[in-house]
Amino acid sequence: MKKYLLERGLRPRSNFAKAVGIEKPRTLDELLLEAQAYMQYEEVEVADAIRHAR
Repeated sequence: MKKYLLERGLRPRSNFAKAVGIEKPRTLDELLLEAQAYMQYEEVEVADAIRHAR
């Protein structure tokens, strides 16, 4: 059952395939939209590292 669910999730245009980067974004705007969450996370991590380094 798990194998079936994984194979189903890896089908093209699935949310799982997009989340793990298997499916390429069609436009630069789509890429930026997906990347913004990661960019915000990294900015928070850098700010915390700077704050704790003092």
